[in-house]
Amino acid sequence: MTTPTIEQRLREPEGKQLEFKRDLSSPKPLMKTWVAFANTAGGQLIIGVDDDGTVLGVDDPLEMEECLTIRLATPVSIDRPATQSVTQSPTQ
Repeated sequence: MTTPTIEQRLREPEGKQLEFKRDLSSPKPLMKTWVAFANTAGGQLIIGVDDDGTVLGVDDPLEMEECLTIRLATPVSIDRPATQSVTQSPTQ
């Protein structure tokens, strides 16, 4: 089995193992993608590409790489929904 080229991947639709991101300006969708990949069989994230596969590019690839490295290394806090505690009155 051969590994698809970047050109082949760009012709494929996004799916469970392929995600396109225009940029890294919003960390939350990026984190969701990483978690989804980590919880399944992995995947490929291609940055600088629109959802429809249009190549937009990145201004500074080295800066983008550094940003990714920092985001991967930074601990993430989990936003948990508030839970309502239920108190039961003792039965008599």
